[in-house]
Amino acid sequence: MLMPRSLRDLGPSVTAVAEEIVDRLADGGEFDAVSDLAEAFSPRFVADLIGLPEEGRSQILEFGAATFDGLGPFGERTPDALRKQNSLLDYVSTTAARDRRAEGGLGARVWEAVDAGDIDEAAAITLMMAFLVTGMDTTILSLAAAVRLFAEHPDQWDALRADPSLVPAAYLEVLRIASPVTLFSRVTTRDWECEASPSPRAIVLNPVRA
Repeated sequence: MLMPRSLRDLGPSVTAVAEEIVDRLADGGEFDAVSDLAEAFSPRFVADLIGLPEEGRSQILEFGAATFDGLGPFGERTPDALRKQNSLLDYVSTTAARDRRAEGGLGARVWEAVDAGDIDEAAAITLMMAFLVTGMDTTILSLAAAVRLFAEHPDQWDALRADPSLVPAAYLEVLRIASPVTLFSRVTTRDWECEASPSPRAIVLNPVRA
């Protein structure tokens, strides 16, 4: 369902959303990289990716924020976060029910798997919730970071415009410099040596180190 070939099929729709937002922002001259670009693109992209109906899309950002607010020790944000998480569950299981999903979206594919007996309905709802929230904050933060880094390093932006094939390497470099996720880590159980040579096609943003 999320294999590279399946995701490549969704490329044209993702490009269309991105171009629509960028064209609108370019006409204005100035924009906020977080609210006007990243937060405008991510919920729209996720909703289209899944094939959700227009109704309820305005709540997607709140659902994503509530997921993170509900993690960790109990605090002043926890009760409201839990209420919004329940709303997310209700949205996934009712408003975004199987008969209201756009054909070809990931949501439709999830329910096709249910009909085929590959997964049960409870697993389908869990998958839908995962699609809605897990990529939201990371996409928003990484897109905003990319804009900031290229603004700080205009020579690298010029290099990228001159050779768009560098985009994948450039985005990986953004993730390396300004990781949108700092909560998780992995620890080796034994000594391990890694030898790597820089890619000749890599783009380097050369961040200022503290």
